[in-house]
Amino acid sequence: MIKIKVSTYSILAALLLAGPSLSAHKVSSRKATGNSVQVHIDISHSSPTFEADNPERIKELVEMAVCEFKSEEDQFKVFPIHANTGTSSPIVNRKGPKCLGSMVDYQIRKRWLEEMKPVMDKALNLSYPKAIGSQTNIYPLIRKIQRQIGDTRHLEVFIVSDMIHDYGDENLAIDLLGLTRAQVIDMANNKVQQLAIKGVFKGVTVNIRVPGTILGSSLQERIRENVDIYWRYFFKATGASVDIEML
Repeated sequence: MIKIKVSTYSILAALLLAGPSLSAHKVSSRKATGNSVQVHIDISHSSPTFEADNPERIKELVEMAVCEFKSEEDQFKVFPIHANTGTSSPIVNRKGPKCLGSMVDYQIRKRWLEEMKPVMDKALNLSYPKAIGSQTNIYPLIRKIQRQIGDTRHLEVFIVSDMIHDYGDENLAIDLLGLTRAQVIDMANNKVQQLAIKGVFKGVTVNIRVPGTILGSSLQERIRENVDIYWRYFFKATGASVDIEML
């Protein structure tokens, strides 16, 4: 009995002495479960997010993004983009459906998606003070992506916005006007260095969906290409996979 006790204590002591990194690894492994989808929706006045049939397209986008959810460990969050993006709470924060690993899972997921529809209807019909929509503050959503990276197996991000950051002394509509492609790429890489986020989004998928109308926008016509180039290389420098399309 004494030998057994000594052996047990020795093992425990060894684990405690060698264990901080081991324990941290186990905690990290427990956290990185499920899949996560973040949707960031630009509600500022400069973006045609709610014009024409764009709200319906956003709902279709959401349904496509979460249709494979099958566990309560899956997470779905929707955030607004406006002047106070950095301090805004989620509009929607929901766990995935509690599937059972049986033939009834299809019905469980179907019911979960049906329950999501009125949630998204409400999210897309919220009222905001006029001052909140006067600026488009995009960079703070970076922190919201960072916070969730370690908590999930895979994080997919959708940004529904014209992506024309306009906050403080920065305005991409002015700053990118007339620049060459090389200058835009340099500007994007420099911003990533400034924010100290080079390579930190490795494994994250970022989908930018630019809302528009059939008439287009004369205000964006001269800068749209440079804005797309800027954000493509910005997120590429963070290590993320990037896809940019019209909504």
